[in-house]
Amino acid sequence: MISLKASALSFAIAILASTSVVRAEDAPGFDDSKPMGVFCMQYLLIAFEAMGRACAWERNAVDDAIDAGLASIDNFIIANSPQPMSKEEVVQSRTDELKFATDFYASHADICKIPPDSFVAYAWGLHTGNPSRVEVGVARVTAVPRLPTLEPCFPSLEAYLSSSQG
Repeated sequence: MISLKASALSFAIAILASTSVVRAEDAPGFDDSKPMGVFCMQYLLIAFEAMGRACAWERNAVDDAIDAGLASIDNFIIANSPQPMSKEEVVQSRTDELKFATDFYASHADICKIPPDSFVAYAWGLHTGNPSRVEVGVARVTAVPRLPTLEPCFPSLEAYLSSSQG
């Protein structure tokens, strides 16, 4: 069971590490107040959505908030990317990542039975909670026009989601 838990976390880390991103401090003229990186929020929401699909969780208002949040993040990336990107490119990239993540989680038969201290349990808690956690968290990371970045990421996730409870 421990190795499965490690696999789920490894997947999330691998997705985050494999992304080519630009550091905010390398972007003159952009805000550098270091809110959570928009790519971090995007990949975590993709992981939460993939987990729900792989575990066959019934869609609910949180899933709708995740969909809306990912669309807002798409718009943020398009508006703030240093290289021109079309909506189709951004959506296709996100769709590919979601398929990869869903396939990864689905390929591990016991992933939905992981102990309560796991990423799956955290995803289930988000899934069964208040959609405003997602809505406010996404609004916070997309509020200030700046270069889309990955960092800061994990240390600020809980702060973003817990301070957004409604």
